[in-house]
Amino acid sequence: MIDFFQISMILIFAFIFITGFHDEGNLIATIVASRSLNVFLVFILAFFSQFLGTLFLGTKVAESMVSGILNLGCVQKSPGGVSAMICASVLGATVWNLLTWVGKIPSSSSHAIVGGLLGPFVLRYGFSVINADGIIFKVLLPLFTSPIIGYGFGYLIFKLNQACFLGKSIRVKNCSRPFRLQRAF
Repeated sequence: MIDFFQISMILIFAFIFITGFHDEGNLIATIVASRSLNVFLVFILAFFSQFLGTLFLGTKVAESMVSGILNLGCVQKSPGGVSAMICASVLGATVWNLLTWVGKIPSSSSHAIVGGLLGPFVLRYGFSVINADGIIFKVLLPLFTSPIIGYGFGYLIFKLNQACFLGKSIRVKNCSRPFRLQRAF
């Protein structure tokens, strides 16, 4: 008999690894391209930030996502095959990440795993397994409001810096050669 739990664990590690080069580059791209920090230091900071975030925050985000988007009452009534569905979820999200990476299509690994979770569970339990409030408030609303909130905070920080430093003499380290786009890639 196939042990879907062990296969799921292997696929989860593969998904995490693929997410590393699929999504994490976006976190450090600006810092590396602007050369504001040493590339090695940026990678070390990114690694420790990811590791410490998981260490101190634990699995709270994952737990709130699963309990938020799926109606666990439906799943608990008939839990058979959950390991196979999780295996299919992670496999689907992993394949999607690889396809979008190869095709150079911007996509979110978080949203890939949400879609990956919904597919097998809807096939097994029907649409009653979807927690509509969770999808709206934990997936769709943050998807559309986070860029607006980010823009607002960026604008406020820009205005604060402008108020603090306007008229001040600030020395910027001169770059001996102009920035070339080719160097960023």
